[in-house]
Amino acid sequence: MVKRFIVFGLVALIHASGCASMRAVPLDQSFWQEKGRRVGVALEEMPEAVVLINATDSFMGHGRSTIFPDEAQYTDHPMRLHETRTLRQASRGVRGEGFNAVQDLLVQGLAERGFTAYKVGMPADTGTLKCFREGSGDGVYACSDYRDLGKSAGADYLIIVRLEQYGTLCRYIDLNNYEVEVYAGVGAEMIEASTNRVLWRSCMSGGRFTKTVDAECSRPDHVPVILDGLEDLLEDAARSVSGQFFSSSPTPGNTSEPVHE
Repeated sequence: MVKRFIVFGLVALIHASGCASMRAVPLDQSFWQEKGRRVGVALEEMPEAVVLINATDSFMGHGRSTIFPDEAQYTDHPMRLHETRTLRQASRGVRGEGFNAVQDLLVQGLAERGFTAYKVGMPADTGTLKCFREGSGDGVYACSDYRDLGKSAGADYLIIVRLEQYGTLCRYIDLNNYEVEVYAGVGAEMIEASTNRVLWRSCMSGGRFTKTVDAECSRPDHVPVILDGLEDLLEDAARSVSGQFFSSSPTPGNTSEPVHE
């Protein structure tokens, strides 16, 4: 079962250009009345999977942390690094394939609700996108400027999905690997292509996923089990992102009743 960790505190990523903080933005119900509009669904290039080692001294007890991997403390003890080498090497070849389904789920769901939806390719290096500096008023605007991408794709709206981080968390007490988790952090937003205004953005806590895998990071024969668990988690994350987006939409073919997935 996928567990979502609620992270206390919101990191405000604010640019002087007027780019708003990365807070969640609920989708206005009126969007679902805009049938026939063109919606491009883009998936940013995925990073490599990362193996993290979280070690606790034995005198601190066996209590586990409830924070997400990027907020924990890690160590590089030579023995831990040595025995997780096979897992770390295998993880370098992982490219988050299980999360690819998110594009199909969003395109299919939008088409069922009367929109013209299709996949859009992102630039290979999203860092080349210009910062957006023209936002004004009370609107929430994306930090990167997606207007050229929207124009080239012929889209009225763009949904941008990101697999921000994922991999394996090896929890240790001293040199004992007592628990293995796979984790993923994802985010998504829908942007009005002509203005770069954010019409919907998933919440941070809803984009953090982990689950425990019955395996040991130190055993090479357990590596396939761990990577299979990661693949399953990414598929769950893809379904969750799609479910969040469609949570307020009418049932396909019915404009009166919202469906909560």
